[in-house]
Amino acid sequence: MLHHETRGDGPRRVMLLHGFLGSGRNLGSLARRWSERDPGVQIVLADLTGHGRSPPLPPDPTLEGLATDLVELARHLETSTLVGHSLGGRVALAARQMAPQLLRGVTLLDIAPGAVPTADIERILAALLAAPAEAAHRDIMASSLRARGIAEPLIGWLLLNLERRGRGVAWRIHRERLAQLHAHSGRLDLWSTLELGPTRCIRGGASSFVSDADARRMRAARCPVQTLAEAGHFLHMDAPDALLALLAHGAT
Repeated sequence: MLHHETRGDGPRRVMLLHGFLGSGRNLGSLARRWSERDPGVQIVLADLTGHGRSPPLPPDPTLEGLATDLVELARHLETSTLVGHSLGGRVALAARQMAPQLLRGVTLLDIAPGAVPTADIERILAALLAAPAEAAHRDIMASSLRARGIAEPLIGWLLLNLERRGRGVAWRIHRERLAQLHAHSGRLDLWSTLELGPTRCIRGGASSFVSDADARRMRAARCPVQTLAEAGHFLHMDAPDALLALLAHGAT
């Protein structure tokens, strides 16, 4: 079973899914504020397979494998509404394809159903794979990432994937399998899943993950697209108040 935590205790349950290389706690502040703003909602923060405190990725990981684990959790929690950032949105679409009667509404946070832009992700993965497997302290890992051009805010986020091991730190995640997962999942075409239930998208105006062409195609498929003009890919960090206002107005 996927590791998960909840915020709020309302009768309407929404599962909030993080992106690639993240974990549920990355969205903890958003979940807390959402549940405070809307007492009728309970937010489930789930760690996707291979992320956070959930079970590790198997050999040859696939998006379908992550979706299978998500469906199991959704059935266990009787949850039908999913809000997914980046990879989390793609897993949500794949999960609904497997269980359309269970999983109805999906909100995509800065991700489209088509192929994912790869340049930035591959640069981050290359830096991660080049970092030591273990180190005496976090600063060594940070220096390794910094030397490969990773920006400071992103370094801090990536270092959340470290855990104490002996007298030092080591990566909690399986970096090689995550790279395999990206190679597989990033090119999958999920456009047909928009036909399976209500879907909407909130994108960052300064992000390349949902192009104008993607937005037109989604709108043509009756998937509303709203744009947070100043936000990049990490909507919950760049425009938290605006994002919260849209989500609290009514997740799909």
